[in-house]
Amino acid sequence: MSGYTVTAFYEPKMDDKRHDRIHTAFKRCGVRLAVHDLTAEHGFSVTFSDVDWTALEDGSETELIIHCEELDNATRLVSELRACGMIVTVRAEADEVTS
Repeated sequence: MSGYTVTAFYEPKMDDKRHDRIHTAFKRCGVRLAVHDLTAEHGFSVTFSDVDWTALEDGSETELIIHCEELDNATRLVSELRACGMIVTVRAEADEVTS
């Protein structure tokens, strides 16, 4: 799989306003989020997500790792997340070779 990985970091505690702005940026840039189905018969299922969101329990030190297929979406997402006060980097993913 090829594409781009956007990594964003925010050290202070995440507030609701910033959280909402980040989700708005995801929608604008076509970032898919996981959906959990807790009604499944044997546990739960999760649909594909482009986001790996981690933070400390108190909501501080938030790190987002986001997969983007298109350079335009990755570039726009970098701009949007920087506007949210995050430190952001982007890198191209290498194609995996299988034999």
